[in-house]
Amino acid sequence: APIILGIELQMHHKLLIIVPIAILVWLTVTFITKPEKESTLKEFYRRVQPGGWWGKIAKDIPRTKGNVLKGFLPNWIAGIAFIYGATFAIGNLIFGNLGSGLLLTVFSILGFAWIWKKTIVKLDSSQ
Repeated sequence: APIILGIELQMHHKLLIIVPIAILVWLTVTFITKPEKESTLKEFYRRVQPGGWWGKIAKDIPRTKGNVLKGFLPNWIAGIAFIYGATFAIGNLIFGNLGSGLLLTVFSILGFAWIWKKTIVKLDSSQ
């Protein structure tokens, strides 16, 4: 671990340094750069139609896609099952935990199948 001013920095010390600096840089860049043109924001909104606080931009653009939050929770859970299942399955299989590795692989496959059926297939058929 690095040592600064005679103090050995543990993870929580590093976070106390890194997080405030990252926030300071993020806010500085946010306020010193010019905002995007309204036409750019409208074009983005027209193509993506994200959820959230787009009031001024969204008021003149008709909504052609469904509600962003519809099906959000099951898709979120499926995404977590897919990514974490795959990540931990690989680790368990590498270290010889066959039972846990196979169970996590099943979770990952089920999560992927859900996402494929509910999201990717619909996107492909709508184009």
